[in-house]
Amino acid sequence: MKFSQHIVVDAADEDALLNLVRDGAGTLPPGAQSLRLLRFRDRPNRYVIQVDFDSWDNAELSNTRPETQAWARRLVDMIDGEPKYEDLDVVYERH
Repeated sequence: MKFSQHIVVDAADEDALLNLVRDGAGTLPPGAQSLRLLRFRDRPNRYVIQVDFDSWDNAELSNTRPETQAWARRLVDMIDGEPKYEDLDVVYERH
């Protein structure tokens, strides 16, 4: 089953966050299929980083990669507060 992880963050510097997400896109881990940065329309400093994986197992493997851990540390350094992680199974999708 496909898996999607959402990381909800508050950040004052959109350009820095966008650059971090773009850096992450250059080193997507095995099994990662897409990476998106979304901004809440009604809360301009709140964002969702969405990473879609082909499986939960590959998402879990991604969390153990040194590159992923370093990226997460950089993320925490640039946001306000703590990130909120939401783990979702993909029940249905259509493109």
